[in-house]
Amino acid sequence: MNKQYEDLLKVYKDYVKVFNNWETTKIPKKDNYNFDKLVNVFHNLTDLLISCNVIEKYGIKHYKVIESGEII
Repeated sequence: MNKQYEDLLKVYKDYVKVFNNWETTKIPKKDNYNFDKLVNVFHNLTDLLISCNVIEKYGIKHYKVIESGEII
């Protein structure tokens, strides 16, 4: 796998942890704005990794790394 894709995959794995552990501020307008931005980053990273054949869909809410077979 290309170095740039390895680095991007590492960012993706770390981002999933951040995304799953994000805490709200109890200010609905701010929370909605922040969550919208988080989701956009997540979707863009996912789309990029899929289009570069680094990951592929594997069941519900899971992706599999094509070369190693690791489930994310």
